[in-house]
Amino acid sequence: MSDALSEPLQLAQETRGSFNVARISGGNWLSGVEDVARQLLGSLTESAPNLVLDLAALHYVNTNGISLMLACDRRAHDLNGRLALVNPQPTVLRALHLMRVDDLLRIYASVDEAIEKLPREPR
Repeated sequence: MSDALSEPLQLAQETRGSFNVARISGGNWLSGVEDVARQLLGSLTESAPNLVLDLAALHYVNTNGISLMLACDRRAHDLNGRLALVNPQPTVLRALHLMRVDDLLRIYASVDEAIEKLPREPR
C-alpha cells in the first residue's frame, strides 16, 4: 500500500447519458489534486449533472479528497444532479466514516448500480 500512497492521483472519465463516470487512482493527495478537482468539477454541467466516482483503485483518501467529494456533491446538487461513490476500498470507507460523511454521500457497489438507482433516490 505504501507504493499506492506515493502514486500521483490519476483520473479517467467517460460519459454515460447524463452521468459522468470518473475513475480515480493513486493515493498521493498532495500531488495532482488541483487538476483532478478542476476536471471533476468542470465535468458537471446542466446537460450532465450527475457524477459517479469509481473508487476501486483508490486505496487512501485524506481531508483533501473528502473535501473534493463534498465539493462535487454540492456542485451536482446545484445543477439538480447527484454524486455517487462506487466501490470504495475499506481504508477509504473507514476515512469517510471517521469524517462522518458516509451518511451524507451515496455509496454503491458498482457503477451500473449507481446509474440505475441514483435517479430514483431523493436528493
